Amino acid sequence: MLGWNHLWAVLGYAMGIEDEFNVALHPSLEETHAYYTEYFNKIIIPGLFNIETDSKILVEVLLKIFIQLLPRVSVFTPRLFMTIILTDVIGIETPNVQSLLTTVEKFFFYTRTPLKGLMKYGPQFVTDKGNSWAKAQTDAIGETWFKYAVKSDYLIAKYMYY
Repeated sequence: MLGWNHLWAVLGYAMGIEDEFNVALHPSLEETHAYYTEYFNKIIIPGLFNIETDSKILVEVLLKIFIQLLPRVSVFTPRLFMTIILTDVIGIETPNVQSLLTTVEKFFFYTRTPLKGLMKYGPQFVTDKGNSWAKAQTDAIGETWFKYAVKSDYLIAKYMYY
């Protein structure tokens, strides 16, 4: 967390945020962790449950794009993807949503736990292989999506430099 905090302190400084308003410059990691936890619980979580129509449409479109870009891994349906996000990222128990998963989705949902353990506690070469595979997939998806969504040099320049 120290590295993450330092990154945001430097980025905040680079963007011109005064030190007294730079959240990442808390005097201790305990205070920083408490601030991030409070922010997450009071801003992020309620925002997920009070979503506006435009935001809901955006999330659905992004999930559909994600599914279309990974046809060879067609098991990652929007329902499974959202279940994993709610469970792993946000930390919400999802028994009702899990009950809606198909048998194949449930298989992939429950087998991710040993894989996460292997990535976290396994030999370094396993982590390196997993990370390099994920990076290659992410790069391919990003490049494909960017070419699909942005079709002119003007838009590319606009998104790259503004």
